Amino acid sequence: MAARISALRHRVLRLNTTSPGALASALPQPARSRAAQRQPQPSVTPRRWLSIAASLAAKPRPPPEEDESAPVRFSTSGAASWRARDTFGGEPDDDSPWYQPLAVTGSVAALLIYFCVLREESDLDARLDGGLLQRVPGLERPSLEAYVHHQEAAGRNVDVERHRLDQLYEEERDKARDRQAAGK
Repeated sequence: MAARISALRHRVLRLNTTSPGALASALPQPARSRAAQRQPQPSVTPRRWLSIAASLAAKPRPPPEEDESAPVRFSTSGAASWRARDTFGGEPDDDSPWYQPLAVTGSVAALLIYFCVLREESDLDARLDGGLLQRVPGLERPSLEAYVHHQEAAGRNVDVERHRLDQLYEEERDKARDRQAAGK
């Protein structure tokens, strides 16, 4: 096949005419059977050979200069011809076995079923059940102050949060008094 295309390319390059009839007559005609010789041939065959010869002889055009400030047209970009298989299907010459996605999916499913359903709770799970504000001392007041500030700026009611913030200030004052009393 490659030798035939190469021979065709050399014939087209030797031919220095733009006449479609001359170009079509210079190209080899496909072999026809006796039954096909008796029937009239459609005019598509010379055109087909002409289009093949023209595409082989055509010089590649450089890409047009694009304006960087202009928006990119989807229909002319490479994304227009991109398929999901190109992203998720892998390379066509990929040598991974056909059952690899099934094995990976099964392994992940087994792992999730074990950790989410079948495993018994441990002391670490009990510690992780509590919220972050209970585990990290001193985190509640700054996060609550920031929340109240943003909600007040948006014009929302923050009476409950303001009450909790007052409780935190009172607890901090009590701890400071206890430390001073213990130090004297």
